[in-house]
Amino acid sequence: MKLAAPFIFFTLACVLPAGCAEGTTLAGDAPFVEMVRPDVPGDPDVEATVDVPPDTAPDSTGCAQTIAAFVAYEQEAYYYDDGTDMAWLYLAPDADIEAGAFDYIALELWPSYGGPSSPGTYTFTDANYSTCGLCGLYESGCVYDGTTTTCGKTYLLTGGTLTLSQLGTVGGSFSGSAASLRGTEVTIDPSSYVSTPVAGAGALCIGSAAISAAVVEYPVE
Repeated sequence: MKLAAPFIFFTLACVLPAGCAEGTTLAGDAPFVEMVRPDVPGDPDVEATVDVPPDTAPDSTGCAQTIAAFVAYEQEAYYYDDGTDMAWLYLAPDADIEAGAFDYIALELWPSYGGPSSPGTYTFTDANYSTCGLCGLYESGCVYDGTTTTCGKTYLLTGGTLTLSQLGTVGGSFSGSAASLRGTEVTIDPSSYVSTPVAGAGALCIGSAAISAAVVEYPVE
């Protein structure tokens, strides 16, 4: 499994791995969910291998939704390291989540799955969410009612680049930019994290996004 420890916070009040369209109930001051992914050798918690089916639905050639430049209302970055695995999480909504509807971008970096561990320019590929090393999600039409966040659509970033000028650990910075992003609408299984493209759905296109956040330690139980 990728990480048998809590990951994906939300002080911004949403939990990502299962997709916010499922609805997430939050409790306490530092809500989070246990994020479990398959197939990291040597993980004592591994019980079974999840076979990830290929994405069979073709991406739309057009952009059903186009955002010239994503502008974050606030940005947060988290770093997790349990001594055997590490990961970064970045989250940015485009509006105050307590004031009305919002969208947000989420990035996850998993070096153990081939994701970035140093500054550089990296490309999002059409990888399944359950196995991606550089993961990007875009959730749209989200509403937070004080307890639960629900979103209308979940997009997996399947194209574009992420340029990281700084990739620090706790006390450092997570900064850079993203360009020419393309997202495929998906559903995500809340148990296996396998993503399945939504047949016939149009693509999401984002021209650019600026990234800048101080890195803090990911909260654990």
